[in-house]
Amino acid sequence: MSTVEMVVGLKIPDGTALSAKQALREMGFAELGGLARYAYYSFDIEGDAGQFREKISDADILVNANKHTVSFEVPTEGTSVLVQDREKPIGLMNTLRERLGMKEIRGMDAGTLWVLSIEGNARKESARKMAEELLANVHYQRYMVM
Repeated sequence: MSTVEMVVGLKIPDGTALSAKQALREMGFAELGGLARYAYYSFDIEGDAGQFREKISDADILVNANKHTVSFEVPTEGTSVLVQDREKPIGLMNTLRERLGMKEIRGMDAGTLWVLSIEGNARKESARKMAEELLANVHYQRYMVM
């Protein structure tokens, strides 16, 4: 079994990311230089990862070719915060497997990946505070600073 990670971003300016960036700055996070938001998917699959990447990048319930970009590498610039619901996306996985015929999927996770450009030395601590105060709802979501 192998794992395939997929990151989906917008081709146009992301209003949610722009609003979150402004809100964080108004909350006192002056060290925040930039903020980007991506949909994050991780798939546990059986079979050929290359063929699966081609199939999943064409799944229109995840990727709209007119407005999204797709990458199979998680961005490494900046400090990343992955926010996920505490419950697994069972409904989405069943749709991909049963309706779209992607039987090779054995498990999956989904979430929102925030990539932050933070100045200073305490980048991970600042990212943790931003996640707790705005980027994640800790009552039903978990987050991981990467």
